[in-house]
Order: sequence, then C-alpha cells, then structure tokens
Amino acid sequence: MGLRHLMLGLVVAFAAVACGNPPVGEPPISGELEEDETTPSAVTLDGRGTFYAVRTDGEGTHVRRLNSKQTRCAEGDERTECRVAVLHVPAEAAAPAPESIYRGTLAVEGGQAVFNATEVWSPDVSLAAVPAGTFYRVENLDLLCARAPCPTLKQAKLNSSSPAKYLQTLAIADDLGTAVEREAAVNEARSSALIVVGANVPKKQGLVLEATQYYRRVDAPASASLTDP
Repeated sequence: MGLRHLMLGLVVAFAAVACGNPPVGEPPISGELEEDETTPSAVTLDGRGTFYAVRTDGEGTHVRRLNSKQTRCAEGDERTECRVAVLHVPAEAAAPAPESIYRGTLAVEGGQAVFNATEVWSPDVSLAAVPAGTFYRVENLDLLCARAPCPTLKQAKLNSSSPAKYLQTLAIADDLGTAVEREAAVNEARSSALIVVGANVPKKQGLVLEATQYYRRVDAPASASLTDP
C-alpha cells in the first residue's frame, strides 16, 4: 500500500508540473518570492510603479509619490510633494473620490506641470484623507502546498523593486465597510488586485497584513499595466 501511495503522489506532482502550475511542496510560512525568467513573476514593477496620492487645497493640486519621502516633480527637482496645474484622469474615472490614489506620470505640457493619470483607485469607505503607512499591491498567489497553512496571496510594496512576499492573511479593519464589502475586497485581491495600506504582523501561521485602508481600481481591470516603473 505504501508503494501505491508513493506512485500516486508522483503522478499528481507530475501532472501539476505538466499543467504549468508550481510544484506541490512544503508551505512557505514567510519570506520573499524568488523571481526569475523560469518561474511565474510574483508582482512585476509595471504592476506597482508610479503610484501617487493627490490632494487639493486653496493653492492648487499637489501630488506625492507613495512610499517615498521625496517626489521628483515635472520640472526635475525633488520635493515632499509637487504642485501641478492640471490633473488628467481616464474617462471612466471622471469624478474620482477625494481620497483616491492615482497611477500615472508627471510631465511639463504647454509650459505647465501636469499629472497624467492612467489608473484611479478609490476606497469603499472615506477616512477624510489618504492615510499614512506602507502601501502594497495584493494579488493572488498560484501556489500548491502539501499541507496547511498555505499562503494564498502575495504582497508587493508600491513604487519599490523589493521582492514580493508571501501573505497568509489580509485582515481588513472592521470599520472599513460592512462584512460583505470587506469579503468582496479580499475576493477582488484574489481575482485581480487590491491596493492596501497597512502594516505587516508576523505570526506563527504566516505573514499577516493588517489593512487600515484599501482601494479598488475604478471601472477597469487591475491587470492593466504601464511600462514605466
């Protein structure tokens, strides 16, 4: 019986590899995902680069690069945030929520600084301002494990080239919408992607990301990408 079980296990493992899935193995409790040309990419730079927060006051519109102390402005100088004369957004996001975050580029057009947004990500619940913290892109992880617990998500820091990490649990704060909305947000991370701001908490069963806010992409699939990091 032992030999029969061994042969069956080999057949299952071979089938997984033949179908293009990662091989079954011991579940990684934590750590970084290895990215190279022979394995599926964890989260590529063009999926998490060029993200900015935007705020407007009596002096105009200001943008700052997320997860960065300095922002390179359209004119080439670096500041905490950059003032722009015009904010261009996609047609499907013509009226973004005040706390939305944007993916795009700064440029000089017609002698004035402009921000050209290609993606708009908005929260389900308003917190009056974009919160402080570390911003991540959270996506599904195509991983097969021989036993539980097995991480099903991966996180990558926005505007960073640091490797993505295995994520065991995405824990969304109770005040960020109803239970149905929070469950829908986690499902969106598994089906496409979610932008999350929060902090990591290492636990015995794996890495937890405790979210203090999350953002869904407005009226467009999260798989779309830019070529600029």
